[in-house]
Amino acid sequence: MAEFVRVTVVGPEDNAADVTAPLGRPVAEVVDQVAAVLGLDPSDETGWQFASVAAGPLAAHGKLSDYGVVDGDLLYIVPAASEVAAPEIFSAIDVVADYVEDDRRMWTGNARHSVVVGYAGMLVVVAAVAFAVTGGLVAGACAAAMGAFILATYAAPEPARHLVWITPICFAAASAAVFHASPWPQVVLATVGGGLCGIAITTFVLSPARWAIVASSSIAGGTAIAAVIAIRLGVNATALAAWISPVLVIGLACAGRLSVAWSGLGGVVARTEEESPAASYEAGRERPGRPEIVRRAVIATDLLDGIVWACCASAVGAVLVLAITGVWEQAAFGAYIGLAFLLRSRSFSEVRHVAPIIGVAVTSAFIVPVALIDQRIGESAPFITAAATMVIALLLGVIILFLGYFELPTVTGARLAQLWNIVDALVLLGLIPMLFWAQGIYQYILGTDLGR
Repeated sequence: MAEFVRVTVVGPEDNAADVTAPLGRPVAEVVDQVAAVLGLDPSDETGWQFASVAAGPLAAHGKLSDYGVVDGDLLYIVPAASEVAAPEIFSAIDVVADYVEDDRRMWTGNARHSVVVGYAGMLVVVAAVAFAVTGGLVAGACAAAMGAFILATYAAPEPARHLVWITPICFAAASAAVFHASPWPQVVLATVGGGLCGIAITTFVLSPARWAIVASSSIAGGTAIAAVIAIRLGVNATALAAWISPVLVIGLACAGRLSVAWSGLGGVVARTEEESPAASYEAGRERPGRPEIVRRAVIATDLLDGIVWACCASAVGAVLVLAITGVWEQAAFGAYIGLAFLLRSRSFSEVRHVAPIIGVAVTSAFIVPVALIDQRIGESAPFITAAATMVIALLLGVIILFLGYFELPTVTGARLAQLWNIVDALVLLGLIPMLFWAQGIYQYILGTDLGR
């Protein structure tokens, strides 16, 4: 075993020295010599001591070998009377990772199963209502009760304090009631806007410090209400929904970068990672109970939540308007938007982000075929429309359950992910061309415009 070890010792003034120290001698015999090398006063009344990130302060009577010190290790020389329990390298990335891991529910296992069962339960309720319209009132009521039970068991939020979240539902219902006599587009947009405003108010009541969610929800809700007013003043609702849809997809794609940039988290992380070991040590010693990096991380996550939820809520409204009021090309564009959102969900890993994004895709996959069938049949055969709605809802529910519980082998999943990356890029590139096609711009240029 080697009798000496070569280490780097960092002083309190960001000065450092590479020294060779004996492993078998007491630390007290080495500290004063190293202090002199670093220009520190060995006779300082407080004295000096070594400290390491792994072991904390090294006792004066101990030996370097007792603390597992090896060649290339980094030691700090600090005042012996210092109240610092142990120096640490302050890493913003580690702090953010700990914050995320402690406060988040990831999109894996039981969480994924609960969400897909919840969506399946909602589709069962829709199918039950459609079945009741066809004449099966008793069976429809039973099926609706079963769907409600599924939702209550697997998808309901925690009771007690979370009951206040009924407020957004009340706001959405109130907005729908105000515009109930208006055409479909206005009812849908008013409902979405009211729900978002309700989310803003509820968040403000529960946690006023989460201003990012309050602000983003308020802006999105106010925008939806403004859209209703614009429609009442003569703006085409279907065209408005079509033109705003690509903006929502792009906003979702940039949500992560926007939240990090607007919160200042990126700059804090960059500055922290560029600090010298001594500066990092000082940051660790003086760090408050709720450090700046955690505050920035909270703001970033709140902004991300607000952007994702606002984009998803607005996209649901846009897809419904496109499918219900548009021609078949515009309904198909609504399905395209649902596909874009589904592919975007792969960029997120937390339930509160993935679930609403998938909700846009589920809404699109359900409402578009129902709307196309209704366009073909019209009011001449409501029984067939209701039956088709029931079949589509049940079939989609089965598909969702299968995809939610089915898992590919790791290698196959990785190869498929590469394919999805290509498809995702192509879908994003095709947003504007698909928008022009849905809005009849190509048809207008070719002289075959249908008057959209």
